[in-house]
Amino acid sequence: MRYSRLVSASSGLAVSLAGLAFGGPLDRTVVDRDANWLAHIDVEAAVRSTVGVFMSGQKHHPQDEGLDKLRQLGIDPRKDIRGITVYGSMNAEEDGVAVVTTTGAADNLKETLPTIGLDDFQVTQLEGHSMFSWSMDGTAWYAAIVPRTNPDERAVVFAVTRERLEHGLEVLAGRQPSLPQAKGDPADPPADPMSALPREGSCIFVAAHNLQDLPDFKKRAQAAKEARAVLLDIGELGHGEEKHVYADLLLTMSSSEVAVQVQQVAQGLVAMANLAIQDKPELARAKGLLSGVSISTDNMVLKVSSRHDSAEVVNILKQLEAADSDDDEEGEQDEPAPKKPGGNKGKSTGV
Repeated sequence: MRYSRLVSASSGLAVSLAGLAFGGPLDRTVVDRDANWLAHIDVEAAVRSTVGVFMSGQKHHPQDEGLDKLRQLGIDPRKDIRGITVYGSMNAEEDGVAVVTTTGAADNLKETLPTIGLDDFQVTQLEGHSMFSWSMDGTAWYAAIVPRTNPDERAVVFAVTRERLEHGLEVLAGRQPSLPQAKGDPADPPADPMSALPREGSCIFVAAHNLQDLPDFKKRAQAAKEARAVLLDIGELGHGEEKHVYADLLLTMSSSEVAVQVQQVAQGLVAMANLAIQDKPELARAKGLLSGVSISTDNMVLKVSSRHDSAEVVNILKQLEAADSDDDEEGEQDEPAPKKPGGNKGKSTGV
């Protein structure tokens, strides 16, 4: 589905930037009032976090290739990407809008995008903004650059149809209604996830309701078919040395009975994971991560919560990285040396 491609592309960009760029809190004014789902990456919070500092200090990143492509476009991922918000209604295949907040460096795209060989690339004018269109892997893409109130801030809006792009621009300009401002305690979210607030240290925030309206939802696994709403918040809370990584998932099911069934499946998966790492000394400390997971139900809502000391999480990541490096070295040592041509000629094989 085309909106899923938009989510995948935006998620890939978010992962690439997670250890490098700067972002900001969720801005509900950029999201359409009728959206049934949204995802927001606060990269600034991720960079400030204990785990983010550790990850950004690593020498090798698998996402470097994608970041290099951004640099070729005149976008410095360390300075110019500030935030990513993706939303949609889930009622059509050609759905979904992504809003990437950047510095004024996004203006470079007018000159750099035509140079990278995109299929069917065109530049036209839309509501006073430069609109770019191209095709990639059989999917049409549309984008526009919009100046914001801050002189050095831009919103680059992406969509897979011109109509969705136009509507996204209308929301951004305030000519179409956006999500109302949310109030309340993020630690005690309302029943409707789309009215919830991220916690102060949130890095990844996902909210959705009316999941049963997803066009191909009935093709999913039975547990997914029975889901009606979801709220996911991942980040870091605390100050100084008293910081902990948190992850909270609220999954509203079709009934309380289904919620209990899914709870039992989730608890079984955690138990199986515990068994799987028992005989792996290098993963012994990772067992502590599983012990910090709480799974419960409240009527139709499945609640999964995880809390872990931030410094301990970094220590576990270091151990896993060291174990992975040791495995790579052992693999190299186990490789047989290449035979010299004719090396056994004229010699007894001992048989």
